[in-house]
Amino acid sequence: METIQDADFARRYLKRNLIGLAPVVLGFILLWIDRGQLSGLDFWLAILSFAVGVGYFAIKERCFLNSYRCPRCDRLLKQTSDGCDEPLAYTCDDCEVRWKIGA
Repeated sequence: METIQDADFARRYLKRNLIGLAPVVLGFILLWIDRGQLSGLDFWLAILSFAVGVGYFAIKERCFLNSYRCPRCDRLLKQTSDGCDEPLAYTCDDCEVRWKIGA
């Protein structure tokens, strides 16, 4: 079985993180600008924006790392790394490739 480092994974992961970071930053900026002086609807929109961003990160981490697709055949793969000291890896039995996504 061949082992290949997925070089594109970091770019895809960064793009998803930047998308999720936008509502967190927006909520933080809205709360920071007025330093607690936001009133009514503005305050709750800032809190909601912040909470949506944090929720996105929590759900995204679980789903994204459990839904890795083989870059060759687009098959959904299961994680096959053994321990905490190993980088994340996924094995595609169809292509006979072990995809490493960690450092």
